[in-house]
Amino acid sequence: MKRTFDVVAASLALVFLAPLAVLIALGLALEGEGGVFYVQWRVGRHGRPFRMWKLRSLRARGDLATPLGRWLRRTALNELPQLWNVIRGEMSLVGPRPETLELAARWRRELALWDRRHRVRPGLAGLAQVRLGAGAPEAEKLRLDLLYLDRGGAGKDLAILLAAVGLALGGRCDGALEGPRGAPPLDLPIPHA
Repeated sequence: MKRTFDVVAASLALVFLAPLAVLIALGLALEGEGGVFYVQWRVGRHGRPFRMWKLRSLRARGDLATPLGRWLRRTALNELPQLWNVIRGEMSLVGPRPETLELAARWRRELALWDRRHRVRPGLAGLAQVRLGAGAPEAEKLRLDLLYLDRGGAGKDLAILLAAVGLALGGRCDGALEGPRGAPPLDLPIPHA
């Protein structure tokens, strides 16, 4: 059921957002700071690496965002190409955010239960990202990811998606939707360790 919803919703979103994506691609091309897409290896379900797509938001040399890139990050529109990752089955609309290969190896060594996150497809949106900022300790993010795995469901997925969309529409995201400011509350209880 979840996979069917992912494919249908991601397909509809891609069709609906295609005109905006074309305008963004033109804007990125006009900035002349490199290609339109940025591809990075991430760790997916069962620990398998996959190529995660984003719209480029940084300058070709260095780590400074372009003017358009700053807006893309605030609104999470740089994540639009990940809808294709969802359709391909590499990601889900909701689940723990995928980490880079290097960070996943580090957290696997440092955090017990880290690999439990890989029992499901990583998500375009996740509980940890809508509840915590990018600077939150990784152990706290893991705690929320595990809480989602234990207590999530269709209703929770919808709440997380709506929270993520609300953050994006309000321009309160940074980077990979992982730094919300003023995240709305969700009805998933957050136990303290």
